Amino acid sequence: MRNIRKKRYYAFVIILVLIIGFLNADRIGRLIYPLHYQEEIISSSKQYDVNPYWIAAIIRVESNFRSDRVSHKGATGMMQIMPETARWIAEQGSEFSESSPDLLTVPTLNIRMGTWYIRYLEDFFAPYFERMGMDEDRDRLATIAASYNAGQGAVQNWLQSGIWDGRLTTSDRIPYQETRNYVQRVNYYYKKYSNLYNDLIGYESDESREQ
Repeated sequence: MRNIRKKRYYAFVIILVLIIGFLNADRIGRLIYPLHYQEEIISSSKQYDVNPYWIAAIIRVESNFRSDRVSHKGATGMMQIMPETARWIAEQGSEFSESSPDLLTVPTLNIRMGTWYIRYLEDFFAPYFERMGMDEDRDRLATIAASYNAGQGAVQNWLQSGIWDGRLTTSDRIPYQETRNYVQRVNYYYKKYSNLYNDLIGYESDESREQ
């Protein structure tokens, strides 16, 4: 009898924990996948008309929101921008000053420059997206994330030669293992952030529409 009571007690506790976990799934998810620098991400997203969840996902994979991170190659800040890329970005528009490349550890500036570059990549591949009928966020993100990691020239070559069609479902055909893994990780966090933070950012993504 005593063993039966114990089993019932443990079963009750497990059910209670499951109920609490279900009711607080989003809160728990946000603890596991925190979204730092929301204001900066939202501001840059609006300024350059870029999906904010793309920005958040790339930041998470690149630096896990560490503004002081510097790679062994010299990529700096939360979006891991190379100094030469930052100099090139600064030359393209008046919104960045000549000193911008020297301030890549400043979160606001780093996010803004990284978002500008995402916008540039999306515009660069826009004709291809239109020609291929790639209207889903996850597919365009796959192409952009691959370019962010491997360079737009490499990705353009893969698309033109038919090695890869730029879609997420065929990302196993990407020649570089690092880039294949990168694309999958960015997509993973894109889904997490768009599902967990859709009410905070106020941007309706493909993922949130499917909920």
